[in-house]
Amino acid sequence: MNVRDTNPFQAPASELRESALPNGSPLLAIIVGVVIDVGGTVALSIVMLIAWLNRAMALMSFGAVKCRFEVQTAFWLDTSKR
Repeated sequence: MNVRDTNPFQAPASELRESALPNGSPLLAIIVGVVIDVGGTVALSIVMLIAWLNRAMALMSFGAVKCRFEVQTAFWLDTSKR
């Protein structure tokens, strides 16, 4: 092959073949997507809750936040006034 015969701007030649992959089930794809979505949301919510509780406990232990827990009932559940 001569240098003059080759075009430096020509795309390289290669043999391409398509593999025939079987199509998956659309229902399975939807189910997997929902499980990943809900599972990821629950997992991230738990991680964020733990991080928030750690921060809140750290602030309370240093006295930066005064926390007072009171149990309040709704007025229709309060049976002491009947």
